[in-house]
Amino acid sequence: MINQINEEELLHQAGLLAADLYAEGILSKASSFSKTSHKRHKGTDVSEIKKIENSVKKEFEKNAQVRKAICAALGSVKNDIRDVTKVVGAALLPLSLTGVIAIPATPLAIAVAGLIIFDAGISAFCSEFSSEKKD
Repeated sequence: MINQINEEELLHQAGLLAADLYAEGILSKASSFSKTSHKRHKGTDVSEIKKIENSVKKEFEKNAQVRKAICAALGSVKNDIRDVTKVVGAALLPLSLTGVIAIPATPLAIAVAGLIIFDAGISAFCSEFSSEKKD
């Protein structure tokens, strides 16, 4: 996938996909939004999304260095799902491509990672690395 599109486009697609998944309420707490959006992503089913979600959560739980890198990158990002996802993706991409983490460098995996962090809240996700509020 990474050979077919450049990093900027990959992060852009991931940001848009994360916003769509958030609006659909598939993985997020945004269930009130899901009633207004009934479209589904072609070729992406909920079971695939849940599988990626479990994989990403396991990587986040087992690798404090990954969480630390993400939190450092999130620094002063706005509390916007697309912005959070793009920053998370930019932090994860080199780790994924070098095999440090088992999160694929795909828009869906990056979107899911961004959505997990957005839903948790930046300050909650990064609480072990900073006492400073970042939400």
